[in-house]
Amino acid sequence: MHVPEPVMSLAVHPKKKDNLDNFLKALNRFQREDPTFVVKHNTESEEIIISGMGELHLFVYCERMKREYGIDLKLVIQLLTIEKPSVAEPTLTSGGAGQYAKVIGYIEPTSSADGEEADLSCLFEDATTGNNIPNEYIPAIEKAFHEYCKRGPKTGYPIVGMKYVLTDGQTHVVDSSSLAFQIATRYSI
Repeated sequence: MHVPEPVMSLAVHPKKKDNLDNFLKALNRFQREDPTFVVKHNTESEEIIISGMGELHLFVYCERMKREYGIDLKLVIQLLTIEKPSVAEPTLTSGGAGQYAKVIGYIEPTSSADGEEADLSCLFEDATTGNNIPNEYIPAIEKAFHEYCKRGPKTGYPIVGMKYVLTDGQTHVVDSSSLAFQIATRYSI
């Protein structure tokens, strides 16, 4: 029997800690009943992630937990799943003497699509050729990428399973700095 891969994920946990036993019982029961309902524990964020065939599929199970087990849940929608490389070329400039940096790169998932265990690390690769970005700015770009992965884009949750490949960039003799490259890197992700 072919079971399709989940297409949406939610981080869930009970609002009250004393409902944890019933919560885990419900998750186990639903997993046994439905092979498309997947439960995983994210060790980095310490969250329980439920995955399924879409928003309605997952909300039906959340409503069943509330109705059948008396559990109120807190839901966190997983907003971004990187499935293919994404390219960005931000340029940071300020009027007059100031900051100038341009980074060109792309992000891609670190895990493969062939069903292997997901690689949750965030990786940085310097694939630049030539001297468009001097070596002194590469550590600043990598540092900005790893800081961004630790705090996430908006909600403060870490980003996992992402690789940033720096391919090119541009500097200005007077106005480029490590800070300018860090800011441009944050805009590029």
